[in-house]
Amino acid sequence: MSARARGPRGRLARVAATIAALLVVAALTPSPALAAPTARDPRPWDAPWIEVEPLVVPPLPPEYLTHEEAGIRLSYQPSTRDRVRALPALAATLRSELGAALGIPVLGAIEIRVAAAPGEMARLAPVEQLPGYATAVTFSQSHLVVMSALSPLSLDAPSLDGSLRHALAHLALDEATRGRAVPRWFHEGFAVDFADDDSASRAETLSRAALSRQLLGLAQIDAQFPVDAPEGSLACAEAADFVRFLGPRRVADLAGRLRGGEPWTDALATAAGPEASLELAWRKEMARRYSFLPVLLGSLLLWIGVAAAVLVRRARARRRRDDVATTRESGQRRALIARAASRRAPQGPRGSRVLDDEALHEAAPSDPEVPRVEHDGRWYTLH
Repeated sequence: MSARARGPRGRLARVAATIAALLVVAALTPSPALAAPTARDPRPWDAPWIEVEPLVVPPLPPEYLTHEEAGIRLSYQPSTRDRVRALPALAATLRSELGAALGIPVLGAIEIRVAAAPGEMARLAPVEQLPGYATAVTFSQSHLVVMSALSPLSLDAPSLDGSLRHALAHLALDEATRGRAVPRWFHEGFAVDFADDDSASRAETLSRAALSRQLLGLAQIDAQFPVDAPEGSLACAEAADFVRFLGPRRVADLAGRLRGGEPWTDALATAAGPEASLELAWRKEMARRYSFLPVLLGSLLLWIGVAAAVLVRRARARRRRDDVATTRESGQRRALIARAASRRAPQGPRGSRVLDDEALHEAAPSDPEVPRVEHDGRWYTLH
């Protein structure tokens, strides 16, 4: 009887010990700061999620310099010193702006690495394969941004300020949502809208689509969003405009609901309204906004052209009047000098007349306000 009793009690004791051990291990294991997106959730081309554990950030090359302040660590190649010196202050400002936009403190501790050229970026990144056309790549798992002081696609140096704004927007959105599943187009649209990337080009793209009635819906944006660099595409322009349409309050509410574990569709519906009615309101506003823009710009350009033409015509007329007056005055003066010379100049060796300094002085009045008369080639002042 006692042996049978000891058997169940022994098994229960072993199970209890196993559970206790698991609880201790779970308590001692730190929880990840970000939840890994599922494999079916595509990421922005310049903010990849690396399916490697642990993700190791390589040490800096020995020649690199480092500046650290208020949780922002800037590491850079010495040749880029003049261009990067303002980045820590900018990052601190962007930290505040993004925290206000997302409704939660973000970017508490970040690292920014700036390479002198695109080819050096791989030495600074956790992975060797980077987009060949990227000037900045965000690694949210490591709270790291890797940038290049030169562009791989242009001889013109990129704007480091703009690149940093875009990269930190990706990182802040991941932090605010704890890395929850967010459509790639929304992730990129948020970064483009916050950084105000190519705003004039995007407005032109949206205006053409609005006038030709080719604006996309949310489902079409998701299906047609480029896998690689989306700059210049209609899908990217509309993604950024959708974020603008939502506004900071609804974006912050949406991020909070995603952070709490709600799926994208439910979080969007709760924060901004049912997707169908939300999309309808946005597309109406977009069509009205960007159909009016070309008309307004055309009118402004027309009036500017008319005003410029009037100003040019007046300037030319004034210049012609001044030229005529100058020519007339010069002709009168030459005539007076010639008359004085013909009357008073002595004969030269070949019968020519020589005009001396006294004759030149007496040829015309020096002050037109003083009344003078000519007599026998001489000028006399009337008193």
